[in-house]
Amino acid sequence: MPSTTSRIIMAVGGASASECQPLKAGGGGGGSGGKQEVKLRKELGLFDGVAIIVGVIIGAGIFVSPKGVLLHAGSVGLALIVWILSGILSLVGALCYAELGTMIPKSGGDYAYIGEAFGPLPAFLYLWVALFVIIPTGNAITALTFAQYVLQMIQPNCEPDVDAIRLIAALVTCLLTAINCRNVKLVTKVQDIFVGTKILALGIIIVAGLVYIFQGNLENLSQPMQGSSTEPGLIALSFYSGLFSYAGWNYLNFVTEELRDPYKDLPKAIAISLPLVTVVYVLTNVAYFAVLTQNEILASEAVAVTFGSRMLGAMTWVMPFFVACSTFGALNGAIFASARLFFVGARQGHLPAAIALINVDCLTPVPSLIFLCLITLVLLLIDDVYVLINYLTFVESLFITMSIASLLWLRYKQPNAERPIKVHISLPIMFLFVCLFLVTMPVYERPWEVGVGLLIIATGIPVYFICIRWNNKPKWMVRASDGLNLLCAKSFKCHFGKAEIMASPDLYEMSNRRGFRQRPYTAPMATYSFDSENSTANNTPRPSIYTISRNVVMDDRIWQGGSSLSEPADALGRRRYVIPRGVARLVRNLSGRRRREPVPLRPRSAPFSIASQEPSANTVRLARLSVEKLQPKKAAPNLSTKVAPSQSTDLINSIAKSTISLDDPTMMSNTGYCWKRNIDPQSHSYIGWLSLVALACLYNCWVIPLRCFFPYQTPENTPIWLTVDFCADIIYVIDMAFIQPRVMFISQGLWVNDRSQMRRNYLTKIEFKMDIMSLIPLELLYFWLGTDKPYLRVPRILKIHAFYEFFSRLESVLASPHLVRVARTVLNMLYMVHLNACAYYAFSDWEGLGSNRWTIADTGNVYVRAFYFATKTATSIGKNPKPENEKEYVFMTISWLMGVFVFALLIGQVRDIIATATRGETEYRRLLDQMLQYMQRLNLPHDLQVKVKLWLTYTWQQQKTLSKPRDCLSHTETIT
Repeated sequence: MPSTTSRIIMAVGGASASECQPLKAGGGGGGSGGKQEVKLRKELGLFDGVAIIVGVIIGAGIFVSPKGVLLHAGSVGLALIVWILSGILSLVGALCYAELGTMIPKSGGDYAYIGEAFGPLPAFLYLWVALFVIIPTGNAITALTFAQYVLQMIQPNCEPDVDAIRLIAALVTCLLTAINCRNVKLVTKVQDIFVGTKILALGIIIVAGLVYIFQGNLENLSQPMQGSSTEPGLIALSFYSGLFSYAGWNYLNFVTEELRDPYKDLPKAIAISLPLVTVVYVLTNVAYFAVLTQNEILASEAVAVTFGSRMLGAMTWVMPFFVACSTFGALNGAIFASARLFFVGARQGHLPAAIALINVDCLTPVPSLIFLCLITLVLLLIDDVYVLINYLTFVESLFITMSIASLLWLRYKQPNAERPIKVHISLPIMFLFVCLFLVTMPVYERPWEVGVGLLIIATGIPVYFICIRWNNKPKWMVRASDGLNLLCAKSFKCHFGKAEIMASPDLYEMSNRRGFRQRPYTAPMATYSFDSENSTANNTPRPSIYTISRNVVMDDRIWQGGSSLSEPADALGRRRYVIPRGVARLVRNLSGRRRREPVPLRPRSAPFSIASQEPSANTVRLARLSVEKLQPKKAAPNLSTKVAPSQSTDLINSIAKSTISLDDPTMMSNTGYCWKRNIDPQSHSYIGWLSLVALACLYNCWVIPLRCFFPYQTPENTPIWLTVDFCADIIYVIDMAFIQPRVMFISQGLWVNDRSQMRRNYLTKIEFKMDIMSLIPLELLYFWLGTDKPYLRVPRILKIHAFYEFFSRLESVLASPHLVRVARTVLNMLYMVHLNACAYYAFSDWEGLGSNRWTIADTGNVYVRAFYFATKTATSIGKNPKPENEKEYVFMTISWLMGVFVFALLIGQVRDIIATATRGETEYRRLLDQMLQYMQRLNLPHDLQVKVKLWLTYTWQQQKTLSKPRDCLSHTETIT
């Protein structure tokens, strides 16, 4: 039997806990116990998944304050519509997460998806904010709500004491943490019980409301749409409140690794939970609206309690009890799911390694749970923890937006990846626009809170580079980190075995000084295994190697045989061997970027070199594909450059043996297995992107003068204008940061597809300088000058070169490029007329609108009238009012001169376009006439002349080219 202290072992898994190697449980002097797999148990079934989602979504909100939607919707009917649509949109988002969860079956939810798509920094920033703000704050507020309603049941007529509320909140947090530490099955049983309590409570409300309705009490529902809001801003805020009430539908993705069958249970749980919650929410609100008036709902501090006092009589005390049970279940589910997030973050090296410990008896992440509990207890001491909620809504919406964007990005980057659940592409696109709306709306409604939220996110950037990316840390920092790991290991009974070795000499010395006799914990980034078939001398299996950012740790007992060891076996019992860091770095480099995948290493008896390894079947297959790519697909029989079968085989083997990693960009670009990082400027996808950029540029060029001079930006529609501005700016940023540096170019007659050269080419172009200047953030002055200063966006017009590049690229792919030129010319003319109309209105406003017959009157649609005036002036048609002073004469003179220029430019360009469009056909007809005259001069048979004419006509109709007629004519002239 293994000793008691040795039964608490640390989880040193790889990419996931389920990938951990089995560890032997044995003490220093104990016998050889059986193998135990130290990983999180897969104990969650379909019903448990449904309970987690329903339990987290249905918190205290539906009982306490479901009035945010009604407040902004303005009517009962519109509020119910918003509740239904919000549930449908949440279901769409949950289905998108189901695809991500089955494609990336790792715990961690948004953290895993953002890291997979966008890299470690964005994932760490999400983990940073979730660790210290989002999750602990939510848990603290839920615990405080529970305490408040518990005290309300005990003392219904007294104001609850603040200290008593905090004490009860701390006790319930510690209690649920202990339950979560004990057993996963116990947690799910508690969750199932309290989810049933929630459904029972809401069922009582629904049944009471329906009975009240069936009794004929329909006064409050007689005119459901009366007073409905018609302003887009208020309707948007009602949707914002409705979607926030469904928050929590993504929590099951935090515990994907603990689902028995995530590929089936995850989508089924989502498909069951969201419709169930939507139906319950809608029916509960119908009951509220039927029993309580709109004013009573908006004035109530706890709608369910008010409803209970109206309908339940002596059983009013039941409602506070049900609210407390609801918050208790919601807090239990949140603790269970969110602790796995921190466990996964520590396992990936983004948090202290000690947080990834797993208790072998319970197989639960005990340190992660306790760490979360401590942060929550600290937040309970803050006087006004509710203030943090104002900063969290924007931050959480931002990271959900990144997760949905990661789905679309992975669809593009990894189109052939296995996706057991694959939603239609329209669903993530639609939900992405909803998320962008949720992100941009607070920017203009509550800019100060958004700024604080962004500042909270930005504080994680220096932490990431100092604690994660900085490899050559000072020795004192390394020893402090190792000491923390040792302290946590001792606190949770994770002692070191004297038959096992460690990677860090400092850590080993510290463990000897402090009396540890068991192995320390290090959070691995990858798992490498020796082949255990070649064990030597004492039949001792070869160890497993676990690597972290700077260490390599050998697991199991010391391997005491092998010809590569220079010391006798008895000396190995006294010394601990540490694999050099250079070998560890080599192993990591050989594994490529996918450091979490197991890489087989050579045995110690064989020399460790890439050339000595036999190529794997997968590598040979990729090499064969590379050779096939390099060979011409349709080679002529007489080609001397064709690769012989023997040469092809040699080439395949040489490529296979020289391949170090399947992530090699050269190999992957040849085989087509890797996402193409280069952009062909003549491709349809790039032209499609340019159309979006050109649309954003045209919006800025047209709307900025319009908003500067015409009174079309009002306080009511300013959020809409600013939202569209923000979307256009996002397009600018994406084009400058991600698209243009990857566009190929021609140098010395060859396409250049090297990333560094493409980036350097873009940085040296004048377009890059204009892009930088166009993104000067003068909008920051909105905080001091106000949002009614659209002239601060004038630098955005400098992106105009993208507008002309789009038309230039479009000409090269269309069969009728003259139509593109006509459209571009017309747009140029209309824009100059538009600028003249803006100038005319500004001049009239300066003199006084309607002050004389020449100035424009402030009646009707002033822009249409000003544009009409500018059009007549530019084309010199119609009769405009006569100027009445010198300033007006000067303005009209400039306008007429500009009109003459525009008119002449338009006529000249249209003439050139028509001439260019018909030049090819004219030349073709001339050559055809010459061909027919030549055949008649030779007295060729009539049927032959008809065949030649038909062939030439067919060639022109199919190819619109003159190469064939020219060739034929040259051949006939040669014959003569």
